[in-house]
Amino acid sequence: MEINGGTLKAHAEQVGLTYHERRAGLHLFMIFQYGLGWRTSFQVIKSLVQGQSISGGKAMTRHLTMVLIATTGIQNQACTRVTCGTGTVLADKVCEVAEQDVGTLECGPGTFEEDGECVGDQRFAVRCPAGTVLRDDVCIPWNYDEWLNMPFPNGDNNYYVSQGHHGYFSHNGSSLYAIDFPLSEGTPFAAVRAGRVIKYREDSDTGCELPECANQANYIEIDHGDGSLGRYWHLEYDGVDVEVGDWVNRGEVLGRTGNTGFSTGPHLHLEVTDLYRMSVPVLFRELKDISDGVISAGMWIKSENIEVKSAEQPFYECARETFLHMGVALEPGTPCTVATIGQNYTVSGQVVELNPPLMAIINRYDVEAGEWMRTCVNTDEDGRFEAELSFPAAERANILIAKAGGDCWAVQGWSSSPRLTLIP
Repeated sequence: MEINGGTLKAHAEQVGLTYHERRAGLHLFMIFQYGLGWRTSFQVIKSLVQGQSISGGKAMTRHLTMVLIATTGIQNQACTRVTCGTGTVLADKVCEVAEQDVGTLECGPGTFEEDGECVGDQRFAVRCPAGTVLRDDVCIPWNYDEWLNMPFPNGDNNYYVSQGHHGYFSHNGSSLYAIDFPLSEGTPFAAVRAGRVIKYREDSDTGCELPECANQANYIEIDHGDGSLGRYWHLEYDGVDVEVGDWVNRGEVLGRTGNTGFSTGPHLHLEVTDLYRMSVPVLFRELKDISDGVISAGMWIKSENIEVKSAEQPFYECARETFLHMGVALEPGTPCTVATIGQNYTVSGQVVELNPPLMAIINRYDVEAGEWMRTCVNTDEDGRFEAELSFPAAERANILIAKAGGDCWAVQGWSSSPRLTLIP
């Protein structure tokens, strides 16, 4: 490969790159540090591997050299190999999308497969600017933190979007970021992300065009393992192919669409929610180069959702920060999506910024009793606490943990709390 007729090493020396700068080419973040974006870098690299020359001033050629170094790897002052990213393979000196099958382990950005497990690769750590998060090697606004595939098996069919985010008819309130796909009854649908099945219903064969029929819908809910849940609604009678506790891969068929519940016609209602069952914005990989991943009503979209094997995870536990807004930092062990009926859970953590730290209050909403049950726990001098918690037989329960004064009353009330599905 040449740049203005010089070899890579010679050109690197020509523009004044030090040995340590050439070694730094192993780190992809040098691309960002030297001001060249991913798309521009890709076009430059593509031209170079095709034998074309790249011209420009000293600053530009320095940038181009850093891009080339970052993608080929300069070590001991010599060219080594091209390192392709997750989901790509090297073909004729170009990184192309690799075909994946069910037997492939899917590893996230910054990780690679080793002995059947996903392990971190610190050489390619990408640091995103403030207000953004890394998803599929792209830094995106923090509130768009869910990259999905279309909820249908990979194939030649195009799927229509009848109602998207903020839809006037019914996508408001907790379903603000839901999406509707009109389909014939019995159409197979697939998981948009891997996860574990929390609950489902398939015994309903009724529905209507009024909100009063909402509780007649068949559905599936899946725990993604990161505090988000995938929800698929309006399924046909006996239209669920999974069981509670099953691990499902992205792209795996879950069941068949229908017309149950609050529905004006056969369709699939999809939404991703947080722990409070509030829908969150999502992006679709199929639309990355069309609309930056954003879906909208009126689109026809072809699914590229190939089933990919993923490392299994347990049901999601509350994170340290789950109840920080209520003044409590949790330690691992508190269930946040699913709890086993009658099992004892150790709830522990630390009350923050209460002087003196007197008490923590563990609130459990009993659906059958229709009221909150509270457990008051004294803290030590550092604000730490520990208590046992269990759930009686019921369909679901809510949990809320807060700091409290000596009278065992939370420092503030709450409008919502994580909902637990209770299983035998």
